[in-house]
Amino acid sequence: RAVHWRGRTVRVAITRAATTVTLLSGKLLRVETPAGTRPLEPGRPLTFPTRRPDETPTDDVARCRPATATPDTAEPPQAAVDGTATTTWLAEDPGTQVQVDLGTTIPLGAVTLTRPPVLALANGQTATDQHAVTRPTRSAGETVAVSADGQTWQTLATVAAPPVAEELAGSGQPVRYVRVTAGGDAKASHPLVVGELSVRAAG
Repeated sequence: RAVHWRGRTVRVAITRAATTVTLLSGKLLRVETPAGTRPLEPGRPLTFPTRRPDETPTDDVARCRPATATPDTAEPPQAAVDGTATTTWLAEDPGTQVQVDLGTTIPLGAVTLTRPPVLALANGQTATDQHAVTRPTRSAGETVAVSADGQTWQTLATVAAPPVAEELAGSGQPVRYVRVTAGGDAKASHPLVVGELSVRAAG
């Protein structure tokens, strides 16, 4: 219901049409909006159009498609296909998976994985001692696999130290499902990071 940041309390209300940001307490805050930087003051909410990546034309057939995590993770798996690498899906344990259903079978052109260049990770020792440490993104290892039926899987790549951006080429094979699995080095302080998983059809 509220975000606490640097002595301020902010509420963000999002609908399909508009987003409203309200400063509940604390000093003036500058907010980047589609119309430029605006001051956010108590009693003077800012409202602007909600960004809708699902309505933006794209050749990414994975964007805003159903995504699931196994087992469940703190970050929603939808963060991996929401149209921006700034929201991330994290896997803190080896073998944790995010899977995307493309909704239809396509001839695979490529799977692209992007990550934000900088990542903030919680670094508290107890529930009451929670703070974040910001550092350059260094993702745990990953295995990327694809399937036409969700039963038989083909490994596209196993990457020990994934870069911030990588493209894994397909060969036109029929694909409906894409799965990314955390490597054996995944842990809370060094998770698998998926900012955006994009899929393009061949041709």
